Amino acid sequence: ALHCLVLYRTNLLAGTDEGFFEIRDNTALPVSKTGGFWIFQPLQNLHQSSMVVACNYHGVRIFENAGHNFIDRGAIENFVESARFLVIDNNNTIWVSHPYRGIYKIQAGITGAYEIKLYASANGLPSSLNNHVYKVKNRVVIATEKGIYEYNMRTDAFEPSHFFKDIFGSLGVRYLKEDPGGNIWFIQE
Repeated sequence: ALHCLVLYRTNLLAGTDEGFFEIRDNTALPVSKTGGFWIFQPLQNLHQSSMVVACNYHGVRIFENAGHNFIDRGAIENFVESARFLVIDNNNTIWVSHPYRGIYKIQAGITGAYEIKLYASANGLPSSLNNHVYKVKNRVVIATEKGIYEYNMRTDAFEPSHFFKDIFGSLGVRYLKEDPGGNIWFIQE
């Protein structure tokens, strides 16, 4: 099954049950068959290279776009959760939601290894269940069963979003999407 089609610069990327493919000249060229892929997100320009974060059934992998090929730079170690929902903030921190565990923050540490932290109900979320991460209005937001939440770096915890509180209040939100015109589309329950 096809999970996603993403235009990355001039490359058309496909995530399927069979792996990660690049569509070129009406042909699906395999890039990686390390499990099904859900989504692709570009990292900001690091070291003048083009990096893509790819989520699959077994975690998160990093690929480098080197001309006409994608080079697999490996999985983020110690993260083996199925990663269906992922966004990257303006500091290249990777946020992954898991429907039964909470929200993972993945960021490169000083040594280059990735540091992983799980946020759940003990970290301000209303529940560890049914949290989905999105990027809307250039903000990383969490759609929860009790409204929209945002991360507070100062307290290292999540809290209800002041920006979205007047719109959603404490309504359970399942899905958010900002269209090119700046409209926000959502699904409740």
